[in-house]
Amino acid sequence: MTYCVRPESTGWRDEAISKEHRRWGWNMPCFDIDWLVVESLWHKPKVIVEYKRVASMPCRFDLDTPQVRTLAHLAHRHEDRLPLFIVHYMHSSDRLRWSFEVMTIAAEDEPKYRGIMTAAQYVAFLSRFKGQEPDQGILATLSQTLDDRTGPVSNSLHLR
Repeated sequence: MTYCVRPESTGWRDEAISKEHRRWGWNMPCFDIDWLVVESLWHKPKVIVEYKRVASMPCRFDLDTPQVRTLAHLAHRHEDRLPLFIVHYMHSSDRLRWSFEVMTIAAEDEPKYRGIMTAAQYVAFLSRFKGQEPDQGILATLSQTLDDRTGPVSNSLHLR
């Protein structure tokens, strides 16, 4: 059986390194991350977040990808079993209204959450995962409404 590497799919990355890595063969798998961040507090990691910009919500979350499985393995093997969030986001053209669709990827014995939130709701949610209370002064300045392209939302956050 002959294995092949997948071709570059978008063309916007640095194609030189993308092509070079593909030359190394199918047994050197890797993947790109849209925008991966590690939320921390006092130099300690608290949450791993993979952000993906989208055009509308709600979105389909594909949780059975090599990227999600690898990130979950990394997060859940950490000594503190870090939460992993996959977050789809979008904003109005004037960037005054933001929507965040959050899916937490939990270890097997932990609850999963999914919900669509405003910027203020998301910052409060993220702050609590980091073990701190959100700054009420900052929350007051953040969007309290969803982007107009956000579809019907039955509940801001619910257990899955």
